[in-house]
Amino acid sequence: ALPICYSFWLTTATKGSGAYLASVEVRILNARTRQSVLEHTMDGPWLFVALPAGRYEVEASLRESTGQPAQTLKKTLTIRAGALRHTFLYFNTSDEVGREK
Repeated sequence: ALPICYSFWLTTATKGSGAYLASVEVRILNARTRQSVLEHTMDGPWLFVALPAGRYEVEASLRESTGQPAQTLKKTLTIRAGALRHTFLYFNTSDEVGREK
């Protein structure tokens, strides 16, 4: 078996349609110390992070258009040693899944 390189996998999508989202601003905090572990703007719908075992708070913000307030979702999760944690965050947006013609 291959060793797990990443312990956390985040997927961002639209609630309802399931359309994948990019440009989501993500902040990961150590839940105990409140220190920022990562701040990153996603360039696609997936974010893979190697986090040590522990408890974290994930904050993800999406601004659908300029002048609109950002939507922020928060989730607290536990990362276990040697395991992969996959989390989905669904935003309320107008994005739809396109169909090929």
